[in-house]
Amino acid sequence: MSLDMEITVLSRQFVSLLDMVHKLSGKEVAYAYGWLANAYGISTNEPITRPLSEGGPIIKEALPAIEEMCRKLDLPVTLDYFPIVTRALESAKTYVDIQSELGNLRERMHSELKAKLFLYVPSLEASHYNQREAFGSKVASKFKSSSDDIEHAGDCLALGMYTASVFHLMRVMERGVQKLGKKLGVNLTSEKNWQNILDEINKQIKGMPQKTAREKATMAKFAEAASHLYNVKLAWRNPVMHPKASYDSESAAEVYRSARSFMAHLAEII
Repeated sequence: MSLDMEITVLSRQFVSLLDMVHKLSGKEVAYAYGWLANAYGISTNEPITRPLSEGGPIIKEALPAIEEMCRKLDLPVTLDYFPIVTRALESAKTYVDIQSELGNLRERMHSELKAKLFLYVPSLEASHYNQREAFGSKVASKFKSSSDDIEHAGDCLALGMYTASVFHLMRVMERGVQKLGKKLGVNLTSEKNWQNILDEINKQIKGMPQKTAREKATMAKFAEAASHLYNVKLAWRNPVMHPKASYDSESAAEVYRSARSFMAHLAEII
């Protein structure tokens, strides 16, 4: 299988995973089920004749958010029951008037949630998840075509899909290296060997004028970009600009950090 085909397959698998997860935070699910459980508990306690407005948010205000969460999680049995709850609410005045419907809705949600797979992501890894501007606002602005790959690289890292994360970072790095090469007047579009890339870039940087303080400062900025690129090469652990067969959590995180530093610096100087 060619590299492009591998990237396509990995991307499709990842998009499929996102379709299933829907990027719901744990607090959304906890709120929806927990609020219903609490509301049902209130409705079964004395005095059950208390007005619906007591004991927390009014049910009519909370139900739409709960229904939307159920829609995202694809809970059809639970969703089918919402019209019944809505009709009961139209005439309900107290908790006892809605007690049965709340109980049935809660039980349906409980049963369907048990059939779903939920992923736990530790706090450190979760910090990479769903970050649209993970490499900074300047990178997001100057490399708009890389925004999806940057976000997906972080998502894959958070979900333990380490090699897939590096595949996405490869696409980000290709665009960054091409932009740097264009700025220096070097054609790196088809060049994939890291050492050749660095040699060509360093050659151009060394040939930059250094007569004035401004020229020296400009040269220093590009030299720093080359230094960041060298760090990416070390983290990549592959002589060509293709990922290895596989990466573990530590090596993928190292590539991610190095690529982020390079892209952030590049966004400052181009």
